[in-house]
Amino acid sequence: MRYCRDKQINKLVADLVREGWQFSRGKHGKLRAPSGSGFVTVPSTPSDHRTIQNLCRDIRRQVSTPSQR
Repeated sequence: MRYCRDKQINKLVADLVREGWQFSRGKHGKLRAPSGSGFVTVPSTPSDHRTIQNLCRDIRRQVSTPSQR
């Protein structure tokens, strides 16, 4: 399954889905943590060179504080 046009983001999301995260499509994809609390937005056509860094930051935040989201 293709999650994003960017190869790095596509690989990252595919790895997370294999680890139990859930992905749902829409205008922007949503990546839900295995705990089910909150989600991370995944761009389908990223245009910013910092997109992968921002996505990794959002995932780290989701994992580190699942009870607050």
